[in-house]
Amino acid sequence: SEGGHVNLIPMLRELQDMGKGVYVSGTPDEIKHMHKSLRPEKTVYNTSAKTQDEAEQLLEWFEKNT
Repeated sequence: SEGGHVNLIPMLRELQDMGKGVYVSGTPDEIKHMHKSLRPEKTVYNTSAKTQDEAEQLLEWFEKNT
């Protein structure tokens, strides 16, 4: 099962549709999954990376997918 805020996507999206911003946390894979469903301009992500390279790859992914 997925952790973080993944199971809350419908509620988070509803909040965004009401004009609110949301703060979500999860693993890099979880936040990538959430990014596909949430409005990036109304989302703040919290995650961690094991290495500098992993962090840079995650930032590159967000740049390409936003």
